[in-house]
Amino acid sequence: PHPGTILLLDRSGSMAVQTNGVAAVQFVQEAGMFLYHSALDDDFVGTQLYNASVETLFDYEEYDPSNALPLASFRTASGLTNIAAALKSAIDTFIAEHGAGGANGGKIVLMSDGIQTTGPSLWDEVTRAENEGIEIHTLSFGNADTATMETIATTTGGDVIPMSEKTDASELKLGMARELTELRGLTPIHFQKEKLKPNGETQKGIYYEGSFHFPPYSRTLQFYAFLEKGNAADYELELEDPAGNVYIGSTNNVDDMGRLNGVV
Repeated sequence: PHPGTILLLDRSGSMAVQTNGVAAVQFVQEAGMFLYHSALDDDFVGTQLYNASVETLFDYEEYDPSNALPLASFRTASGLTNIAAALKSAIDTFIAEHGAGGANGGKIVLMSDGIQTTGPSLWDEVTRAENEGIEIHTLSFGNADTATMETIATTTGGDVIPMSEKTDASELKLGMARELTELRGLTPIHFQKEKLKPNGETQKGIYYEGSFHFPPYSRTLQFYAFLEKGNAADYELELEDPAGNVYIGSTNNVDDMGRLNGVV
């Protein structure tokens, strides 16, 4: 099978920097979950977390929509940053699955601030990826070393996606959603972006309502709630279609915690 995508998510201590009260490490893991679930049925996709060491979060294999992503707990930011080890792990994973010479066309999405604080030279692994025909796309978070992140991407033919200059949490998430959708080769359509106003109160507390329409022939609807400040995970989400079908995002479910959750 054609090689797919491996997500490398930085959870090192430097990713504790916050945007409107939400740590960069959380944004990174939310983005990884979004990109995982935007894969097609026959795509190969895997997810690895790293700080000084590398942890496989989801094995690199054909995308399974029933994968128990909601069971994954968010990791806190801690430890040093070894980008070289993360890249080596991803490249080794491609070769182990697809054989020598079979990694050509594979994609790595490196989500980090680009500041390596331990380990060997990351450029050896960047050169190795280039030689294997693997693209490295970089998403920069926090107080990023933009020069390093840009060089990693351009050396391997990947895209550079800077997020560090975003100052509003909702704009940052919207930007991530757009960029990651485009990385999948899809065309994002964003509309009806407005502030919701409180409509009433139940036993659970105040609730907010809004409605929207989407263009005919849209293949997929993905619904997001972004907070200007704070964490959307503190809220439950309920989406009702014209036929009366209701989809609920529960605060007890990591994948549906009102962050980058989608309903297909």
